[in-house]
Amino acid sequence: MFITLLTALGVIGSAAPASAAPSGFYKVSYSGDIYYYSDAFSDSFKLTYADWLDYGRPNPTWIGSDFVRYPWSDQIYAVTYFDTTRPESWAWQLLDFKQWRQAGSPTPHNAGWIDGSIYFRWATNDELFVSLNGQVHKLSFEEWAASGYQQPEVEADQGYMKLSWDSGIAKMYQIGAGVGSRISYDDWRNAGFPTPQVRSSLPGDRVCYSSGSGLYYEGQSFWGVLSFSQWAATGFMRPQYCW
Repeated sequence: MFITLLTALGVIGSAAPASAAPSGFYKVSYSGDIYYYSDAFSDSFKLTYADWLDYGRPNPTWIGSDFVRYPWSDQIYAVTYFDTTRPESWAWQLLDFKQWRQAGSPTPHNAGWIDGSIYFRWATNDELFVSLNGQVHKLSFEEWAASGYQQPEVEADQGYMKLSWDSGIAKMYQIGAGVGSRISYDDWRNAGFPTPQVRSSLPGDRVCYSSGSGLYYEGQSFWGVLSFSQWAATGFMRPQYCW
């Protein structure tokens, strides 16, 4: 049942051994790295050159690896299964171009889940995201299902918001305290395009006035002179004397 689930997630492919590998030293195809696997502890670790010398320069056995990626990412991972029933024994490696070429430029298969993935959502909406090695992606329902319905962490008191009357988007670091800042398009893209929660005013925003001047808006995503229509869009927030 466990193997069937992992196969369905796209984690286990054709390189998986029919049974657990015996304890010993193994070499992978994508690099010169040598691993030691202990069947007794169901653990594998990569040897340093000093480790290899300490073990008496053992001659390793070649072991195959699978090559996987997320459909939305160009990052390719190698996963080596020392025992398919024990994920703690698997060796995962994000490949660089040189390692991919050394492995024979394999075409990776799509995986629903990759080790190290972090699943989360913001407090401002119910959208789910996955983060892996610096890349963030907004999950569709089908992608979430393909992950085995990984349970997300909720980023409490944080999220993305925007004013109903302005195009700027704010990243809120402490919603309750009204702490946030306007982000760039690149910031929004790198965050996976989270849909901002729309409000007439954001926590911590205020409308200001001073002697002999018009209204001025000081907010998380917008700072500037406030037109009458914009003031109306805020619900006619009560101005404060700021200067």
